[in-house]
Amino acid sequence: MRSQYLKTPMLALSILLLVACGGGGGGSDETPSDNQPDENAQPNDAEGSVAGSSCAEVISSQSNTEIALKNFSSYCDYFVDGEVEWEDVEVTVEPGTVIVFGEKSELEVDGGTFEAIGTQSDPILIRGELNNPGYWYDIRFSDMDDVNLEHTSIQDGGGVRSFYSVWLTSSNARLVNVEISNSGSSGLLMSHGSEQTLSEFSQNKFSGNRFHGLVLSVPPQTIAKLDNTTDYIGIERPNGTNRIDIQGLSLGRNDQLELPDDLNGVYYFTNRIELNDNGIPDIASKAKLTVNSGTRMEFSYRGSVYVRSGFLSVKGTEEDPVVMTGVLGDDEEVKFFGITAVGTDDVFSQGKSSVVMENVLINHGGLLDSSQSGEVGAIQIGGDAQMSLSDVIISNAVSYGISCGRFSSREFPPENLKLNNVTFSSNGSSEFSPLCGR
Repeated sequence: MRSQYLKTPMLALSILLLVACGGGGGGSDETPSDNQPDENAQPNDAEGSVAGSSCAEVISSQSNTEIALKNFSSYCDYFVDGEVEWEDVEVTVEPGTVIVFGEKSELEVDGGTFEAIGTQSDPILIRGELNNPGYWYDIRFSDMDDVNLEHTSIQDGGGVRSFYSVWLTSSNARLVNVEISNSGSSGLLMSHGSEQTLSEFSQNKFSGNRFHGLVLSVPPQTIAKLDNTTDYIGIERPNGTNRIDIQGLSLGRNDQLELPDDLNGVYYFTNRIELNDNGIPDIASKAKLTVNSGTRMEFSYRGSVYVRSGFLSVKGTEEDPVVMTGVLGDDEEVKFFGITAVGTDDVFSQGKSSVVMENVLINHGGLLDSSQSGEVGAIQIGGDAQMSLSDVIISNAVSYGISCGRFSSREFPPENLKLNNVTFSSNGSSEFSPLCGR
């Protein structure tokens, strides 16, 4: 089904409507044969653009069929004009194929498979009729059995009503040597549950996009696939931000994630990171998040880390600490909202949450929360959580550096908070809340 951002579906037509080639009025009634150059194809009408009339064929809506997109050795092999839907299809795209999108055009592929495998010498190109950011809308893959992209370049999408050039939702996928560039918004959204997989993700490039290159709303096993051969920031042609946007992260029973620490992008968490294994006593099955030295984690005003039940290990080094920081916004009243909240709810007191932090810089955390009884520290501990902090600097918190006991009606046991060389700087209130007993 089409999403709310798309208009009424087009009538189902034949997949390939053969059209006249060339830039004149009548044109030819002949169509190019497979793998043969189109003699009537016109060269680009201007630098950075290609005339839609020079395309060999026009793509239209289709369902329940096999679709083979071929390389006619044309300036433009296929033209997408308007809104095109493919449902339950098996699509293959030959190396060297050029697909051009008209202004405000889009393609939605709902169900089936999509295989676009180019080569280093003969890549697949998907671009706008004009080489302008946001010239066309997007390609949306949803509920796909498999999306396999390799040596494929996707340019000029992310038009005004679209948030991304490519949407990859609830689909199994493989992306190798894929470049998404010149988007009028962000490059790629990948959103799926634990039932879908990302089999491979390597040597990709996100460049020249207006906002983020990559946006993720995925389970921890997909985050683990992020690799250091991918350019997330656009080294040669930077994106609008240097961030990998993660829209929340949840670790449950049997979820153990070591956050990749050698990427060239910065992690940006727009929502909560939550660990909750529902108090399972088996150590091997508990939720665990590991953050290694040199990692930088930025948080929006909605971002936080919440360990309800599980293990959190954040360990930097003196030379290469872990940085966890709030991102300052224009609104002074909300810029510090909830950067780091660590603790448990005593409803889950059997969970035995454990937090270890070494050589960590925590900046711009905490919040003033009148709706939930007062001030919250950049680090919070409550319930039965146990926490060990060594060589940690807590600075610019909106209130306390550390607050205790907020999640429990019981008296907080001070022995559950172990501190070694913890430094506080420029925080809005005292170093500890009264319940910490310090």
